[in-house]
Parts: sequence; structure tokens; C-alpha cells
Amino acid sequence: MEPETSNVLRTLAARYERSRAGRTGQSTSDLIVDYEDLLHEAGSDRGEARLCAERDLSDANARGLLTVERHRRTGLPLRVRFSPVREAELFQNLGLPPPGSRRQAFAALFLEAVDFSVPSRWEDGWKIFCDRLAAAAASGESVAPFSREQSTETQEILSLLPHLLVSSCINKGE
Repeated sequence: MEPETSNVLRTLAARYERSRAGRTGQSTSDLIVDYEDLLHEAGSDRGEARLCAERDLSDANARGLLTVERHRRTGLPLRVRFSPVREAELFQNLGLPPPGSRRQAFAALFLEAVDFSVPSRWEDGWKIFCDRLAAAAASGESVAPFSREQSTETQEILSLLPHLLVSSCINKGE
């Protein structure tokens, strides 16, 4: 699919990412978006942009990626229905990693940190801390003060924390 013609699908993907299913991977209900609202949000509600968006939605509907629900009498499109089962396919078509993969990659940062060397006084707490954050990251729960959008910074902070724990022990003469 050509990037310039997939703005409406990118907008649908962004909506999905903000939904419970996209954030947590734990919803089985479909994302249902008003057809006109989706086109408007995508900046594709007029002229050639609309024609391209309608073609993209029609093609995606024909491939079973989503469902364009139509008025039973007039046949006019009313809603776009997207199933979480199609997450990987939609994001792959857009050349983007799916939210589930990003959640797992973010959780992996914390799982790797479990093996960082920390003073023995902190070993058990460190492992519990990292395991809890990995589980939260994988399920889309809060990982505050860390941020999914700043995984590089999260990785940096995680690598620095053991050094702070060592410094804490040195300062206390342990």
C-alpha cells in the first residue's frame, strides 16, 4: 500500500492504539469508529483525499482487515469496525510494529534488567521491582515513572539504577 494513500488507515491504527485493546491487548471487543469522524480525523473528508481514503477502506474491507458497516437501505457507510484479532495485519500493512510487539519489547527491557548486578542487600527487591515492571509493561499497565514512548531513556535509567544502589551502599559503609 502506498504511504500517501493510507492516512485513513494510519488514523484508524492510532485510534486503536489509544483504545483499551491497543493499550493492553486485553480486550476482545471491536473498535467501532464513525465513518465520517474517521475521515475527518484523517484529514480525508473532502476531494481527492476522500476518494483515496474511501478506496483504502474499501480495499481493507475486501481483504477482511476491517468491516465498513453500511446503512441497510441507502448503502451509505456508517461505521468502521476493527477487530483486535487483526492488529498485527493492520500494523504490518502500514509498516509499523503492532502495539503487542511494542509492549513485549518494552517488557523485555525490564526482564533484561533483572540480571543487572546490584549489591546483595538489594538483589531480592531489584528482581521483584524489575519483574513487576515487566509484567505491567507487557499488560499495558502503568510503568511510572518510566515511559513507553521513551524506551531509550528507560533503558538508560535502568542501567544507571544499579550504580546508584552501589553508591548508596558505599555511602553507608556497607
